[in-house]
Amino acid sequence: MSLIEHLQQISEFRAARGQRHELWFVLLLIILGAMMGYWGYRPLAEFVEIYGQEICRKLELASDTKLPSYSTFRRVMQQLDYHVLAALFTDWAQVQHEVDTGEWFACDGKSIKGSVTNYNQAEQNFVSLVSLFSHHRGVVQAVMPMEQNLMSEQDVVRVLLDAVGFNGIGVTLDALHCQKTLHHIVKQGNDYLVCVKANQQRLYRGIAQQSKTQQPLSCYQEHEQGHGRSTTWRGSVFDGVAAFGHEWPGIQSTIVVQRHAYRDGNPFDECHYYISSAVASAQQFHCIIRGTGALRIDCIGSRMSFFTKILHRKAGDMQLRLGQSFATSSLPWRVD
Repeated sequence: MSLIEHLQQISEFRAARGQRHELWFVLLLIILGAMMGYWGYRPLAEFVEIYGQEICRKLELASDTKLPSYSTFRRVMQQLDYHVLAALFTDWAQVQHEVDTGEWFACDGKSIKGSVTNYNQAEQNFVSLVSLFSHHRGVVQAVMPMEQNLMSEQDVVRVLLDAVGFNGIGVTLDALHCQKTLHHIVKQGNDYLVCVKANQQRLYRGIAQQSKTQQPLSCYQEHEQGHGRSTTWRGSVFDGVAAFGHEWPGIQSTIVVQRHAYRDGNPFDECHYYISSAVASAQQFHCIIRGTGALRIDCIGSRMSFFTKILHRKAGDMQLRLGQSFATSSLPWRVD
C-alpha cells in the first residue's frame, strides 16, 4: 500500500459541515511540508501557497482543487490522534524497507519539547517518542508515542518490538533497560547490546575487573582525525557467559571501549562498558556501537517523527525548531 492509501484509512474525525478538503490530502500536505522544513501552521500555509498547485498536478487532482489554509492545518493537527498516526507510519515503513537477518537497530525514547505539564511538581508528565532506527539503512523503521505517567520506556520498547515482529535482528539499548526487557528480546530470537552505567555497580565493577585480569577474545583499534580532534578507539571483547551468565539473560559478550583523544591540544580519556547476547569480533562491535553514537536519520523517517511531534504543539502558532533542516531544493514526489 502507498502512503496515500495508508492515510486514507484514518477515520474522519471532523464535523461533516463545512469540510472543504479530504483528510488524507491535508495530512499528505503536512507530511510533505515537514519533509521540506516547513514546521508549524503558518509555514505549512506558506508551503501550500508555493507548491500546492504543483502537488495537485502531480497527484492528477482537479485544477480547481481547494487548498487548505493555516486554520485548517491547525484544526487537523490539534484533533488528530497521534497514536493512530504512529501505528500507520509503522505499518507503512515496514512495507518500504525489508529487514535483513542480522541487521542492527537502535531503540531509544526522546521527550517532546513543549509537552511537559506540571514541570515543577512530582507529578510532572511529558510525552516521548520511542523509535526503532536501522543502523545500516539509516531509517526509522517504527515509532510509538509514550506518555510518561502512563507507561515506562521499558514497557513501550517491548510493545514496539512485539508490534514489528522482527526475528534475527540486533537491538541496541541504553542503560535504563532491565533484565525483563533483555529477556524479552532474547525470547523473540533477537540479540541485544546494552551500555552499562556506573550505577549498575556489581556489573560495572565486574567488567572493569575482567578487563584487567583476563585476556580479550578479540581486539580492534581505530584512529580518527578531524574537526580539531585526534581520537584513538580501542575495543576489546571478553567472554560474558562465565562471568555473568547466571545473572543476565542470554549474555555472551562483554565489551570494553576505550577512547583516547586530543581536543585543541588537550588530552582526555573515556572508557565505556557494554554487554551483549551476540557473539562478534571487536571490529564488528565497534561498528555497531559507533553506529548508535552518530545517527543520521533519513529524510522520510525523521520528518515523520517530527510530524508526530508537531501534533503535540497545541499552543498558538509556535514553530518547531528540532535541529538541522533536511530541506531540499525540490519536492520529494515519491510517496509510495
